[in-house]
Amino acid sequence: MAHGEIRAVAGHRNAGLAGFGVAGLGALGMVVAGLLAAGGAFGRDRAEDVLAVVTLAELGATVPCGIAFVAWMYRMRWNGETITRYAYRHGADHNLYGWYIPIANLWIPAEIVDDLWEASTPSEHSDTTLIWSWWVSFVLGNAALGVAFSLEPLLVAGAGLLRGVAALLGAVLVVKISALQQAAYAERMRTDPPRLRSYRRRRRLGGEI
Repeated sequence: MAHGEIRAVAGHRNAGLAGFGVAGLGALGMVVAGLLAAGGAFGRDRAEDVLAVVTLAELGATVPCGIAFVAWMYRMRWNGETITRYAYRHGADHNLYGWYIPIANLWIPAEIVDDLWEASTPSEHSDTTLIWSWWVSFVLGNAALGVAFSLEPLLVAGAGLLRGVAALLGAVLVVKISALQQAAYAERMRTDPPRLRSYRRRRRLGGEI
């Protein structure tokens, strides 16, 4: 059901980018620490302690990233229902619950992001290569993280690399889909300004929302 009002995009986009940035830095820390430990930089006694700290820190960094990303998904869903009459494959609650349904969580979040892209533009299809590259790197990164808790240096570095790639591609998706909705907002302002004139947070035509 269309809501009739496109809500602000920029704040959720920036929060999502910040979240992925923090997660990416945590992943980079795993890569660097793993490679240094493999080269003997910390000595045998300290290596496991260092790897445990950076791995736990990276895991903690994913918490704000996840919160920001899910909030961004809800905002994109709201706007998508206004921009087009797209038939989503999953209900809005799956933006959160879809990450936790056993087995089905191996594909539901990726399908949701694909739907968000499709719903944000009536004129082009989603880039499934980008979406599934992000999702595969995310799933493999999660699997590798479990293995990384063996604290073998190269396994830690490999897990960090996969999770870093997932963070980078996730940030690209946030930018891309947010830009599509920003363009839709500008077009709506051009063709039907009275419907958005009362929206308190609107910007000048073509500006960010």
